[in-house]
Amino acid sequence: MNINKTHDFLYMVFLLLFLTNCKSERIEPSEILYSGFQVDKIVSPYQDSLLIKYSKVGFLPTNKFNLFVAIEKSIIKNLFKKYGQNDSVKKTFKYEKYLSEKFLNHFEDSLLHKEVIFCSNLNNAALEKKIKVELYYHEGSKNIVDSRKKALEYFKEAIVLANEIGDVKRKIDCYSKLPYIYLYEDQRELSIKTALKLIKEAHRFKYYYREAWARYSLVSTYFELGEYKKASTHLDSGLTAALSVGDPNLISSIYERIGLTANRMGNLNKAYNAYATCLGYLKDRTDVYVLEDSLRLLIGLSNVLKNLGQYSDAKKVLIAGLSKSKLISDSLFRSTFYMNLGELYARIDELDVSLKMLKKAYKIRKKIDNQYRIAEMEYKIGTTFYFKSLTDSALYYFNKAQYTLSGVKEFAQVFKRLEADIFFDKGNYYFTKNNYNEAKYFYSKSKKLAQSISYSEVDILAGIFLGKVSIEKKQYNSARILLSDALQEAKENKDPYLLAIAYFNLGLYYKKTETPVKAEELLLTAINLSEQTRAIQNDFLIKINYYATVQNIFNELINLYIQSGQKEKAFYYSELSRARLLLDIKPEIDIGFDNLKNIGSKLDNKSVIIEYKITNQNLITFVVSNKSIHFVKQDIPRNILNKKIIEFLGAIGSKNYSLFKKKLKDKKTAKNIYKLSLEAGKDLYSVLIQPIENLLIGKGSLHFSPDGILHNLPFASLLKNDSTFLIQNYTIDYLPSVFLRTNIQIDNPENNSFLGIANTSGDLPYSEFEVQSISKIFKNNYLMLGSRQKENLVHKQFQNGYKIIHVATHALINEQQPLLSYIPIAPATSKKTISTFEYENLIEDNKLMAFEIMKFDMNSTHLVCLATCKGASGKFYSGEGVLGITHAFMIAGAQSVLTTLWNVDDKFTSELLILFYNNWITNKLSKAEALRLAQLQIIENSRDSKIIKYPFIHSWAALKIINI
Repeated sequence: MNINKTHDFLYMVFLLLFLTNCKSERIEPSEILYSGFQVDKIVSPYQDSLLIKYSKVGFLPTNKFNLFVAIEKSIIKNLFKKYGQNDSVKKTFKYEKYLSEKFLNHFEDSLLHKEVIFCSNLNNAALEKKIKVELYYHEGSKNIVDSRKKALEYFKEAIVLANEIGDVKRKIDCYSKLPYIYLYEDQRELSIKTALKLIKEAHRFKYYYREAWARYSLVSTYFELGEYKKASTHLDSGLTAALSVGDPNLISSIYERIGLTANRMGNLNKAYNAYATCLGYLKDRTDVYVLEDSLRLLIGLSNVLKNLGQYSDAKKVLIAGLSKSKLISDSLFRSTFYMNLGELYARIDELDVSLKMLKKAYKIRKKIDNQYRIAEMEYKIGTTFYFKSLTDSALYYFNKAQYTLSGVKEFAQVFKRLEADIFFDKGNYYFTKNNYNEAKYFYSKSKKLAQSISYSEVDILAGIFLGKVSIEKKQYNSARILLSDALQEAKENKDPYLLAIAYFNLGLYYKKTETPVKAEELLLTAINLSEQTRAIQNDFLIKINYYATVQNIFNELINLYIQSGQKEKAFYYSELSRARLLLDIKPEIDIGFDNLKNIGSKLDNKSVIIEYKITNQNLITFVVSNKSIHFVKQDIPRNILNKKIIEFLGAIGSKNYSLFKKKLKDKKTAKNIYKLSLEAGKDLYSVLIQPIENLLIGKGSLHFSPDGILHNLPFASLLKNDSTFLIQNYTIDYLPSVFLRTNIQIDNPENNSFLGIANTSGDLPYSEFEVQSISKIFKNNYLMLGSRQKENLVHKQFQNGYKIIHVATHALINEQQPLLSYIPIAPATSKKTISTFEYENLIEDNKLMAFEIMKFDMNSTHLVCLATCKGASGKFYSGEGVLGITHAFMIAGAQSVLTTLWNVDDKFTSELLILFYNNWITNKLSKAEALRLAQLQIIENSRDSKIIKYPFIHSWAALKIINI
């Protein structure tokens, strides 16, 4: 089976054809277990009249199991009818005897025929014991959930009587319940021994239905012990028995467990195929447990898809399952879907959403009062805190989970898997604290435990991190062996996530031991695996999140090329690691290495591209001209650079404009604030510009391609001395990716048309004046002013082919879920909170959402001007940039976006933008040069002003132009 081509179809068929129609009623096990008393409560398509019809015409239905059940029921019903009467028992079974012979001949199954002969030959004394057997079996079945000891007594009584009258079939039925009881009484050895005896007896008697279920029950015990190979062997044999019986419930249950076992063992193809086959049998079922079993299938399928790296599809499956889980009373299912969603979001680096999902699951599980399930959630929450670099909080939850686990009396051995997880992540905690001895201790415990239960994922990860510990301790031979072994195990496991990690860390070993050729080979393999995993995602947000998780691989490869002086390759992989979603929507762009080498030739003599790459320990600056590529590497850790930029942004008032504005009222304070901003700007200049100054001699245009927090920085405001800002010497614009901007030139479109939207909130009077003034430059213009706009009309106008769209109103930025950032069109009509799951739906709420904008067709739009509050803000994703409203317009197809980095006074913004449009449209300058001259005018006006006196960076540098 080709997984990549079939999985989406299979589970969508499942969702559409099956889940939407299944019943949600829950019936207790005692009501569906077969018994004499309960026979009338079990719905059967075959009534007595049909049995008579079949016996007369000699016709047998194709579904073997349904006929088996119908004949079996009829036998027991007639036993109860005969009890206490003097008529011949043999005569009562004439139809059953005839059909059981047909059944024997047609299906080669003698079990029913033996049962009919046995029952028809019972004398009154034996019949009385047989009735007691049925009653005891029924009572045992009724009590098996709530009173296992009482159930055990009933089954043992039934077995004694069954032995006395030679009732082999019902004796096997009773024995089939005992392993379950022993398992839940924590008597595993007895459970296994009884199950093996039962399997042998059922197989000898050709009672394949019970043999299959016995193997299924035995698998549950082996699962608790982590003995997956034994479980797999019994499932294969159980499947053979189940297929001979033809019960879709039994077959689907075994296929589901095969999928679960294969996934645990790392055999993902087998797991996927098992779930796909299970799907077909689930659709044929009509029993009351079909919804619960379907939810188990979705949970298992989502885990396989996640392990295959198909995160988008895993998310769809989990969301569908979460929706359906609300139809049943068992809240454990709902908590499991929340938990798995939390794990998935953590895998793709959406940590805030992950924590939200996990806390929902935790809340549900605390109400269930199952200590293991509670410990499981405490551990999962701890891992998310660890991923968020909140390591002390992580350790708190790891210890909490371990303590909760220690208090569990029942099923002590079932927790080995969770214990292995906890040990591994405690090892991670100590590794981040550079306590390598303690880290090694916990990794070793984790690996040993994982190996004992065939927990391949943690076995591999623990091996990798033991290798990392050995590298840190300079035990290189040990590191090589550990990492090589882990890579081999990862190849067998086939999880692309684990495989990429294994290749990456072995590559780091060779990089550390100065074997660059081998290191390059392994790091490139890790990147190729990451690219393949990314390519199969069909959810854009998951693409972005996943790519953020693999940036360290790119960073190490770039550093490797820098060390060996391969600047073109270093620059290429720096480019390949950014703005990939934007590149996805432009498939015509060649992102090959040869194309990137030619980019410099398309620049004029006055232009250079400056691209930054931030790694954990270094800042790498690439400078590309039409003649060459240069780089400068500085040993500046990411956290130090981040601190400098945050201090600068604070000094210029970008974080709290209202407080900043109040401080400016005092002349002395204003002067000090201005000086502080200049000092911070000079400090950043010394890091970001001064090391490449000699490469900028004779240049006039700087095209910045930032990375990380540099996306928030107005490079125009950096300065070498107290009087000259960078913008005063250079024209500046920004590029998400050099691939996207290979031909930089003066850009003046013909036949300009203008769409202006302003003051939709009703509290920005200057914005209406601004838009009206600008619109006069254009003959073809359409204005939407004030707070009574209709969202559907706004959607239409944005896609109506206007060359220039100017938005002058508020923007509300959601930095946690950036696609929920929006521009208010009018007073909101709905207070409904939109979740991450609703990104695919357009919602009429008078909010122009980022995820709605992304779906627009704006390929003919030359410029979108966002004269809004913090229009360029959003959430930063490594490998993509800042995702929010500005990015949404770029994805929609806008060729350029003029946007704001922070909240600005609408008066200053209006003045600056009117100057910009006059420079651009009337004076035919490039957009970047037009913005530069407008900013210079504001700077000079501020210096000449008797009121302002200082060209505060806050008032003029917020606007930046991004060209794609």
